[in-house]
Amino acid sequence: MLSRLKAYLRQRGQASLADLGNHFDVPPDAMRGMLEQWIRRDKVKRLAAPQCDGCTQCDPTGMEIYAWVEKSGEGGEVVEQVIDASAICGKADKV
Repeated sequence: MLSRLKAYLRQRGQASLADLGNHFDVPPDAMRGMLEQWIRRDKVKRLAAPQCDGCTQCDPTGMEIYAWVEKSGEGGEVVEQVIDASAICGKADKV
């Protein structure tokens, strides 16, 4: 399962906990445990949650974003991902 998770995140770059859980049919807490395996190996990073305007329509697992970390160059720089909150906010669909 860890190798499938790796392949999925590498292909997509980043995904929410909700997306990962739905894709692999795994509860959020179990998915967090698998993600933690990759986080400890410095291969996955939990990104800062996008700022929500407090609409209360957002699923918290949809706001929990994880990214595959690709290190580039000799310095091992990590390319940060930018998250657009409107892309995952439940309120965005209603506007």
